[in-house]
Parts: sequence; C-alpha cells; structure tokens
Amino acid sequence: MNNFASALTRPIVGAPGQLYSIDILRGLAAVAILVFHYTHFTMGNGSIGLPESSLAEVSFYQSLGYIRTHGALAVMLFWMISGFVFMHVYAGKPVTGWTFFVNRFARLYPLHLLTLLVVAVIQWTSMGTFGHYLIYQINDGWHFFLNLFFASEWGFSKGNSFNGPIWSVSVEILIYILFWIYLRTGWASLLSSLLVIVGFLVAFIFAKKALVLCGIYFFAGSSLYAAYVMIPVERYRTALVASLIVFAGWGLGWISGALSPMPITILLIGLFAPLLLALALSERMGLHGRYKRFRAIGNLTYSTYLWHSPLQMLFLLGAAAGFWPVAVVLTNAFFIAYLTFVCAVGYLSFKYIERPAQDALRRQMLTTTKPLKAISAP
Repeated sequence: MNNFASALTRPIVGAPGQLYSIDILRGLAAVAILVFHYTHFTMGNGSIGLPESSLAEVSFYQSLGYIRTHGALAVMLFWMISGFVFMHVYAGKPVTGWTFFVNRFARLYPLHLLTLLVVAVIQWTSMGTFGHYLIYQINDGWHFFLNLFFASEWGFSKGNSFNGPIWSVSVEILIYILFWIYLRTGWASLLSSLLVIVGFLVAFIFAKKALVLCGIYFFAGSSLYAAYVMIPVERYRTALVASLIVFAGWGLGWISGALSPMPITILLIGLFAPLLLALALSERMGLHGRYKRFRAIGNLTYSTYLWHSPLQMLFLLGAAAGFWPVAVVLTNAFFIAYLTFVCAVGYLSFKYIERPAQDALRRQMLTTTKPLKAISAP
C-alpha cells in the first residue's frame, strides 16, 4: 500500500527522444478533420452554394462513415496527445518560462499569422466582389484582432471567424499557461494530475465550455503519461497486451451500444487512453525505428489543420469567379485530389515555412547559435 501511495505521488519526469508513433496518430487525426470538413465546400453561399445533401453523390466520402460524421472528435484526441507529449518533453526538465513560451510561440504563431492574413484577403475579396463571405461568416475588425492574439475562443467572440479551425488551438493556449504553472508548483504527479482532471470534470458540469473540455483531455493525457512512466520495462509486454484488450473491448462496447449511457467525454478518454499507451509501449519495445520512417505523417498535422480551410476558400472563390464549376466537388476524383493536395501543401508548408520560421525565431529569441531540437506540438 505504501508503494502504491508513493507511486501516485512520485514526481513525473519526462524521457528523452521523440514519440513518433504518437505524432503519426496525430497526423491521422488531422486527416479525419479534413474528411469531416469536406462539407465546407457546400458553404460557398451566393451562386456557388450547394446543399449539404448533395455530398451523398461522393461515394468515397460517404463510405468513411463515422469519420465523415464525427471527425470533429479528433480535436479531443489532439488535446489528449498534447498533454501526453508535453509531460514527455517538459516534466522534470530545467526549462524556464521564457523558453517554454518561445517554444510555443515559434511553433504555432508563424503559420497562424500567415494563414490568418491569407484568409482575411480571401474573405474581404469575396465580400467586395461577390457580396458574401465563404464558409466562416464573422470576419470583422474585432474578430481579426482576437485572431491576431490567438484569442478567438476566449469568450470574446460571436462564433468561429476567419480561419475557423484555430479555435481549438486558441483554448489550448490557455491550458498551456495552466500546465506551466502546474509544473512550476513541483506537484506534478499522477495523483495531482488526476485531481486536476476531477476539477475540470466538476467545472464541466456547470460550464460546458471548450476551455474546460480541453483541460479535461489535456490532463488526461498528462495523467496517462505519468502512469506510462511508472510501468517497469519487464512489464511492458503485459501492459501492451492489456492496453490492446481494453482498446478493443471499449471500441466494441461503444459500437454495440453497451457503453452508450456514458457521457461522450468519458467514452472518448476510455478509447483514446489505451490506444496512446499501446503506441508508446510498442515504441519503447523496439518499434521506434519503424515508426520513425513515417514521421512525415506527424509533421503534417498543424499545417494541414491550418491550411485546409483557406485552400477550400480559394477553391470557392475561383468557382464564384467562374474559373471552374463548384459541382466538381461532388466527384470521387475531386475528393481524393482534395485530400492529396492538402497533405502535399502541408508537407511543403512544414518544410519551407514552419520549420525554418520556428528555428529562426527560437535562435533569435533564445539568443543561441546552437542547433535547436524541434518540440512536438499539436
């Protein structure tokens, strides 16, 4: 009993190395968002507006079933992965508050600013030329100001605006601040992380806000990491098998409806947690090199997430101008081309925009000439 209590309160200490399997999962989750947001092509308005029901003609899209209808749940997976990865990267490490801020700013802000400006030009061009906005309808000066400071989902807006998907990063920014305070208290342990989740769950009863939901999943990820590092090496195989059994059983229970009385928040944590744990364990058991071969998938996450809406807006703007028929989106060929093109843009963006900007900002703001390792981010 004393050993169990000691394990619960033992300080969490991260480990070296990148968890490529977790990054790959995050990249696949980003693709689920692309599928879910395919409906954006029906939100052109004016002469290019299409009824959402017309997407029934795209058989490949329709065949994706649950991903097509519930792909937005991948955002919760993003948050949970962030909590897991942040504990891995920062827990027990001598990282200053300034370094933490610079890492986050350099990783997230350059592409956010670029896509925000691109969307602003597209939206104002569309309104000035065709008399309507595309996809997201709130594009005034106040909401541009909120977006400029990552504050679009801090309770000051009237809804999604400009590059709408940034809302999930906006709330996560506030959780980053809480996470850093949590680490600085020196109380980072499995028990304290679980208590933070309980606090967020209680808060969610009274205020069903995105910020509170983000906190639940982020600290669920951090708690999972604390449990993961407690597993001794000789028990990895047993823990991996157990994780896979729980994941499969939970998934079957969900599909069959046996778990349907549970709140969706608990359902998702029960599904995501064993999957993340199984991936992390399999990587530590020798699959690290195999996962590393596919690390490009993980690199696409943030760029595809921020570029897909602007690219859809550009397509709709071109359709409004008469360059191509909007109805082409109702073909399987276009659906495949859309996914492929966004992923290609995401890869090029990461290689030629995100990574160079991140390295340059970190070198400048941290005043060092040494090569800086990239920090995983949502």
